[in-house]
Amino acid sequence: MTKLEDNTLNSHFKTMLKALAVLVMFVSAYPLEAQNLELMKTIVLRDELTGVSPIQTEVFGASRKKIGKYACINLEPLINKAISSIPKSEYPGLILIIRNQENEYVTATIGDFIAKNVGIAPRLCIKTSDLHIGDTVRIFDKGVKDGGIDKKLMDEEVSKYSKSTLYINLMVSEFDTAREILPSYTIFFATDQTTYRWLKNAVKIEIYKLK
Repeated sequence: MTKLEDNTLNSHFKTMLKALAVLVMFVSAYPLEAQNLELMKTIVLRDELTGVSPIQTEVFGASRKKIGKYACINLEPLINKAISSIPKSEYPGLILIIRNQENEYVTATIGDFIAKNVGIAPRLCIKTSDLHIGDTVRIFDKGVKDGGIDKKLMDEEVSKYSKSTLYINLMVSEFDTAREILPSYTIFFATDQTTYRWLKNAVKIEIYKLK
């Protein structure tokens, strides 16, 4: 791709994000029942994330102060997979509605889940991380011949103990609220300064197209 083509693509992408931002403001202002929305995809989180190992993550907020250590999953790959069958030309008309067990919801854009755009894609916090690893990782025989090692199984086991550091924009005044809700299957937006869009007990993400 030439530099001119890359600049043109970035320009189109920025235009799309502005349109999405306006769309989300519109959706947030009116009840969903009053809007002409077409459901494109439903992501049931516990089903789609089965087998996905969370990353032990130390989370820091404003002034680089530590909020806590949690087990987090990056949701960008999940969203990319869900929209892969949707034509890119339809992305400007897509909105994401994240719901929890109480049927409360928050809205987002496709752009919110693209790290290239926002810097850090949203995370799902499963539980307070309390994982430790010793000098040895035991993997039981899964039928690999000649004493070989199942590399996939090894990668899955080791990934459980991966560690990461995450710096988010959350204001210090929001730390107590964050610590209260984060371990509760919470989806949080790392670039937001408040917990307004953070949703605990999240169960699914719906992708809609405005007709």
